[in-house]
Amino acid sequence: MAESLSFPYILSTEYVDDQVTRPFIPVSIRYHGNSVDTMAMLDSGADTSILPYAMGLALGAEWSRQPDLWHLEGFGGELETKKLVVDLIIGDWHPLRILFGWASANDVPVLLGQLNFFYLVDICFYRSRELVQLSLASTE
Repeated sequence: MAESLSFPYILSTEYVDDQVTRPFIPVSIRYHGNSVDTMAMLDSGADTSILPYAMGLALGAEWSRQPDLWHLEGFGGELETKKLVVDLIIGDWHPLRILFGWASANDVPVLLGQLNFFYLVDICFYRSRELVQLSLASTE
């Protein structure tokens, strides 16, 4: 298992139509035997990790069976979210148990935020080099 993983910033215009590169990383999200491969944006300003509505459905989650998390507020307005705990795989690392706010909308990217991704992974943003480096947080 690699101690650290590095990823280049990429240009993604799926949610924002500009020419800014951002720290997206390839991940696999698993829930009850279902899996989705996607790109997730590392967002140090996000309190919570966010999962778009359609992705939760693709994982086999049922909206009505998930407990309410809270209403999220941000630049995009307010979103209702449900609590969804999944396994997140990055590279050859062991699965990480991540709490997502499963959003009631699709116009949000997969975001990896402070709760609880940033507690499990140490992250160095090298904006000038357009590179992000991840390492598993120490459990000491």
